[in-house]
Amino acid sequence: MGSVIQYTRPSDLKRELNEHFRSRHPTIDPSITLSKIRKVKSDILAISEELDLEISTAALAYAYFEKLILKGSWKGKDGQGLSTESTSSPVTKENRKLMACVCLLLAYKVNEPKRPPGEFTALMKQMTKHMYVSAKDIKEHEFQVFALLEFNLYLPRQEFLPHFEQILYRQDYINVQEYLGEDEFYSVAPQQRKVVE
Repeated sequence: MGSVIQYTRPSDLKRELNEHFRSRHPTIDPSITLSKIRKVKSDILAISEELDLEISTAALAYAYFEKLILKGSWKGKDGQGLSTESTSSPVTKENRKLMACVCLLLAYKVNEPKRPPGEFTALMKQMTKHMYVSAKDIKEHEFQVFALLEFNLYLPRQEFLPHFEQILYRQDYINVQEYLGEDEFYSVAPQQRKVVE
């Protein structure tokens, strides 16, 4: 018996995916690769699972982290034809884990229901354990990241829902309703419009 699918070494596949990512996002810092982004996201998810955080908290942290990676990466002209030359992205190969930890901390603060006081300490310990970043550095960079996110931690659902669904899929849920039950998630009942005649 034989196979018609050619064997590809994992390292070659990783390299090809990173090259494809680089070609699709040429303005992102070259030291940030798709494999590094995926690794950081898996660490965020591992921390969230160990602490039994809401899946939406991890999804928000993913969205914040991606916003930081893309921050300042677009080069072009605005509506008035003015140059919008970018500065470099605030996320680099060297600080990616720190930035991801701060994103998870902000997501935790904005999204988690009220938790016992020891839970915050547990979060800091888990981030230190998984990401090798000190709690002091995380706290020192919190406001900077908050400012880079333009003080907007409440994202529209289209920005974090794809991450939420991806995490659910990885955890073998069929769909959002299976995870949440019968509760409606981010749905808005259609409002009756008055017809003026």
